[in-house]
Amino acid sequence: MGIWRRITGHFDLMRRMFNVTGALDNPACAAEFENNIRGAMMRCAACKATEACEEWLDGAHMNANPPAFCPNSGLIRQLRHH
Repeated sequence: MGIWRRITGHFDLMRRMFNVTGALDNPACAAEFENNIRGAMMRCAACKATEACEEWLDGAHMNANPPAFCPNSGLIRQLRHH
């Protein structure tokens, strides 16, 4: 997989994860996330659980807790409890 395709694929997964978990529902959280987006993207791009992530997202309900394998689960939980 080419580097740009991999990055855009991971960005889409990250966007879906933050949407499904409701991590950015609070406008203040969204602003905080903007300050952390580079680190979040780097963690997501380095993640090797792409297939597990896609499967989890396909079956997840809205406002679900992030899966333990997600490298951004800590950030998601922090943003949700902000």
